Amino acid sequence: MQLKAIGLAAAAGVAGAAQADVDIVGVMTEQSNTFGIDNNEIESTAWIGVADLGSFSQSFSQLGDTSWRVEWRAPAGQFIEIAVPATARRSVLAVEWSSGTSNRTGRFEGQVPLVPDMAPGSNAFPIVQMNMSLTGPEGDRAEAVAELDNVLLPGEVYRFTALRAAVKVPASYSMDFDQPVGTFEISGVAEWDISDNPTDPGQWIRVVPSPGTATLFGIGLIAANRRRR
Repeated sequence: MQLKAIGLAAAAGVAGAAQADVDIVGVMTEQSNTFGIDNNEIESTAWIGVADLGSFSQSFSQLGDTSWRVEWRAPAGQFIEIAVPATARRSVLAVEWSSGTSNRTGRFEGQVPLVPDMAPGSNAFPIVQMNMSLTGPEGDRAEAVAELDNVLLPGEVYRFTALRAAVKVPASYSMDFDQPVGTFEISGVAEWDISDNPTDPGQWIRVVPSPGTATLFGIGLIAANRRRR
């Protein structure tokens, strides 16, 4: 995970404070999936996430108005792909980053659009709101969460290089954080009735090579084979 604060400058009217961009960028390199019966339904889960979660260390008390941005990104030359199983009766997708465990009242909270960097040829990604929140006094919870319940359509394929959300944290918010990150992932659940007898869709949320990268890789293999002859 990468965490950085950039663009520091004196905040007008706030003595000793600074303005900053707090950027949290996670590259999705890990993945897993399951398939089985749960509570009289058949479920398929798929997950991609960050390998090294790291920590969230930020002193908002030292900042003025701050742009806080979280980004879920594919590795260079690859796309994140979500292919909702065509026969699923219901699907739920969660996009989440979180740090800390306490969640107290009096916190900062904002709802902002979840913005995709779409790949060519992808189905259109729906307009989705993400909740971004920072805990109140004596807490240590920070999170950015969006849940898409039956929003993505079965049988459609969504590809993008990144999802991101950003919110403005006012200078009046003054909590400090130093906690390990617990979650940085995109996950999904697809459901069927037992009578549907579905086949396992496998890793339907995954990271795939971009078409250009795959083409170059194929050309490289052909060239290597010719050199061996």
